[in-house]
Amino acid sequence: MVVALSNNTYAQELHEDTLYEIAKHTFSNKSSSIPVGKHPTAIGVNDYTNTTESIIHTLNTLSGIDGNNNTKMGNAIPVGKHPTAIGVNDYTNTIYIANFFDNTVSVIDGKSNKVVARVMFNAEPFNSGHIECNKDNTIDPLSKQFYLYDGDRCIAKPSQGFEFVNWQENLKGNSTQLLQVAPAPSTWDAILDLFHMKPDKPESTLNITKFGSFTANFKLYHHLFQQNIGLHCSVLFSQLF
Repeated sequence: MVVALSNNTYAQELHEDTLYEIAKHTFSNKSSSIPVGKHPTAIGVNDYTNTTESIIHTLNTLSGIDGNNNTKMGNAIPVGKHPTAIGVNDYTNTIYIANFFDNTVSVIDGKSNKVVARVMFNAEPFNSGHIECNKDNTIDPLSKQFYLYDGDRCIAKPSQGFEFVNWQENLKGNSTQLLQVAPAPSTWDAILDLFHMKPDKPESTLNITKFGSFTANFKLYHHLFQQNIGLHCSVLFSQLF
């Protein structure tokens, strides 16, 4: 806005009011820089939350800037290799980062400032077990999509009478890739299973690091093996009591 100077009192007052409004809406530190990291390559702005996101090429990270006070928000968020472009969905507060070397897109929840992974779980055979993530929520493995944070831990929990065998990733073209394989069960595992005391195997924990479809495979304990264990336990308890 341009206001012409004149000897008119009203015009002078309008001019002073205009300068005051300009000064009030001008950041005092507009000439200073906000440190984010080396070689930032792109920025995105969320108009609703008044935040700016900057991707850092050499560090493979995303930095958030609070537009209310022009300060960096928390720690940098790791993304994929060589991030080159950014997109922001204002309505869902979601940030999308294109990673050149990975040929991937990192999805970030703007509210929590965490990388999001869309996953799908299955359990084979049917009713042989279920999936628990972060000890807070049980996921019924019915081929539904779930959104988890990068670094979340999901545990394959076998139903009674079953044992965890392995995790596999379901790839395109009906192909699969083994991720984690558990050792063969011991007699002690079967005994603990009878009394609902069997601990989780370390291999049954899957760390979520990317989008994907995953299947937890379980195996039914051999029927005769279970019968023998049950018989031995009955004899042992009869002798003790």
